[in-house]
Amino acid sequence: MKSGRMEDGDRSAALRATVERLSTRRFAKDIGLADEFEHDAIGCGSEAADVFVDGSGVRTHFATNMGKDFTVRWNWSLLETRIDGDTGWFFANGSASVGRGGVETAYSFRMSGVLSWRNGEWRRRMLHASEPAG
Repeated sequence: MKSGRMEDGDRSAALRATVERLSTRRFAKDIGLADEFEHDAIGCGSEAADVFVDGSGVRTHFATNMGKDFTVRWNWSLLETRIDGDTGWFFANGSASVGRGGVETAYSFRMSGVLSWRNGEWRRRMLHASEPAG
């Protein structure tokens, strides 16, 4: 750091770590993950009903999904990030590993999102997750 500002390379590494942390916290069923989202965050999961349009919706989204009888984590073969000022975004392509009864099954999966740099950390503003058709 210079003059109290994080260098661009450090912010880029922090953005990648924030994207990866989603998988770690979701696999652990850590509802605190919802606190990484801005109060006006929007997004959707991979199922038709998985839509949220504000901070309380984010918490409900994760509480509902984390209450189900399976675990999920993501493994990215491609993770691209970009930063412009205080806005960061990403696109990830790879697989979702869904665990149920001690057996994990992998599915093709994609995710994208937009984040804002606030008070020295990346905050999620928009998240889109999907299983590609075909």
